[in-house]
Amino acid sequence: MAFEGYSLYPPLTVHENIAFALKASKLSQSVVDEKVANIAKLLEIEDIMGRYPSSISGGQQQRASLGRALIRDADLHLLDEPMGQLEPQLCALLRGRIKHFIKERGLTAILVTHDQTEANALADRIAVMEGGVLQQFDTLQMIKERPCQSVYRHLCRRATDERVFRRHFRYQ
Repeated sequence: MAFEGYSLYPPLTVHENIAFALKASKLSQSVVDEKVANIAKLLEIEDIMGRYPSSISGGQQQRASLGRALIRDADLHLLDEPMGQLEPQLCALLRGRIKHFIKERGLTAILVTHDQTEANALADRIAVMEGGVLQQFDTLQMIKERPCQSVYRHLCRRATDERVFRRHFRYQ
């Protein structure tokens, strides 16, 4: 699980936080170090592996928390706003990497997000909820073609209208 609130262990370094789940699996230290290094590279946090959570930024903490979640061989990964504190450019880069990482390993993940771009980029299927009630669960294509909820229908149209506007009208 990767939480919006990071949930890192303060007395452990970033490396130790990410490796924590692997310690119980009785893997050799060299295998643990290799897996941690791969996750650090994926999330671009190699330079902070020896630091403690209190000495790194919120975005770095969020990536460390995400790394701790993704390193586990779990049947299901729950990712709650995993990129909410990251800069847009870094989000765009990590979205592609994380999607590839999840698909390559055949992982199943539930992503909780309020960011439509993030949901569209990462999800195979999207659940649209309002007030804690599931409104629609389908592929992005079907949700765009046949949105069942008036609020989401408005958002889909607005996003399409904005793309059409940008395509046809260039700022001078």
